[in-house]
Amino acid sequence: MRDRRYNARAESVQYRDTCVLLQAELKPGMEVPEGISLFIVSNVGGTVGHNFFQLREADRMPLAGVETGGKSSHVAFTDDIREGIRVLFDRAVQDSDALLVLPNAKLLRSAGYRAFHAPTGSFDLHLRLVAEEMLEGAEDVSETSRRRLARLFKSNAKRLRP
Repeated sequence: MRDRRYNARAESVQYRDTCVLLQAELKPGMEVPEGISLFIVSNVGGTVGHNFFQLREADRMPLAGVETGGKSSHVAFTDDIREGIRVLFDRAVQDSDALLVLPNAKLLRSAGYRAFHAPTGSFDLHLRLVAEEMLEGAEDVSETSRRRLARLFKSNAKRLRP
């Protein structure tokens, strides 16, 4: 499955072009420039309540220079949900899928979050959304912070649906 997913990314002109375009701006572990748009994937019809942003064990693992736990996100490389799901998950889009596109990373600060470039072995455009309280040493993200982030996405994100 991993090889096919790699091929889907390699075949995606939009993904490749975005990687090339941002190569000089994005370095592992660095905060994402404020003008970069990003998206999160929801497979529950595009709804994102505060529980959506609870950290799982995988969210706590260090990634490419980002030691602090946070939620996964990606640089928005497409406005086409079919392309996004195909590249990220190597499958066809399902009715319950949604991409929630935040127009710029600067908006995250108003919710007390920051985005860091955290590429994985599979995804060069992977980001980690980190609550500022976690950067200050908190062991977990508070419900208040998760609610602020959920409100930010509900109010400001463009919802792409099949």
